[in-house]
Formats: sequence, structure tokens, C-alpha cells
Amino acid sequence: MNLPLRPMQAHEFPAVYRLMQQAFPLQEHRCFSDAEALLSKNEYGILVYPEQGEITGFVAHWKFPGFYFVEHFAVSQTARGNGIGSHIMGAYLSQSALPVILEVEATGSKIAQRRIGFYQRLGFALSLVGYIQPCLQGDVSDIPLLLMHAPQNVSRELLHQAQKCIFNTVYQKEPPFSNSSV
Repeated sequence: MNLPLRPMQAHEFPAVYRLMQQAFPLQEHRCFSDAEALLSKNEYGILVYPEQGEITGFVAHWKFPGFYFVEHFAVSQTARGNGIGSHIMGAYLSQSALPVILEVEATGSKIAQRRIGFYQRLGFALSLVGYIQPCLQGDVSDIPLLLMHAPQNVSRELLHQAQKCIFNTVYQKEPPFSNSSV
């Protein structure tokens, strides 16, 4: 199955944002105006999977020197469980010329374990490089995260570079480094 991921058009952003709100807790996504402001950044982009005139899924990513960082990836509730998410991420990986890095919760909860398993089945490896994600909105505690990467042979140096880039550019903060390893 070859899914046509394409760049989001500006008028589609409200639909993508609604999907983001449904898929992520408040502290893991920005308010509408802050999220929309990211669209003006050269290194940020959103790829969508439209189906029958609706946005069924999307990948919001950042292009950094040497890697892509997937900040948000979601599939509509009505399309979940049919393999669409695997196909969308597979299509994304196949068109990515650079390693792909994303975050997963480090909590050990059942949903976190399911998410990690989903990405592992797609060829991602779980690293021990992580950090505490600052809350993006609301009054909720920060979230412990670990980085996952594809392909699996990403160097420790690239993961630490990713850690710095994500904090400096995505969260616009200095990273609180820990003694984490790959």
C-alpha cells in the first residue's frame, strides 16, 4: 500500500489541529495560534494523508542537520486500528533521506508500552537518551520522554545532537541533560 503523503495546505491546518487535539493531551501540543505560527518556520512542516476529502492522518516534523524529528504523528479516531498509522509512518520513513527521531513516554504505562511496540514494529529502536519535555500549555507537570530512532544504527552522537536541537528549537529552552546513554 503506497499512501500519498503530501505537504499540508494552509487551509487544512484547522483540521490537522483538531486531530492533534484529539490525539494528544493538552500538555503535549501548543495552543492553536502557537501551533499555527510554526508553519512560518523553514525547518518545520506537516505532511497529511487525505482520504475522501478528510485529513485522516498527519506527520508534523522538523528537519535538522542530519535527521528529521517527528513532533506529532496522529491518525483520526475513526481510522485507527485498520493499519493506516503503520502505512502512513512507513510511507514517511520510505521518503525520508535522513534518520528519523521521535519521542515516546518513559512512564512504562500500558499506552506507552503499546506506542513503543508500534514504533519498534516499524523498525525504530528505543534509546536511553531522553529528557523531561516541558509542558506546552496548561498547568500540568512535565513529561519524561525517551528518543526512538530509525534506522536502528543511529550513533550516540546524533542522538545527543538531536536532544540539543529539539530543546533549543522545538521547545526553545536549554536542555536539562542527564547522564543518559544509548
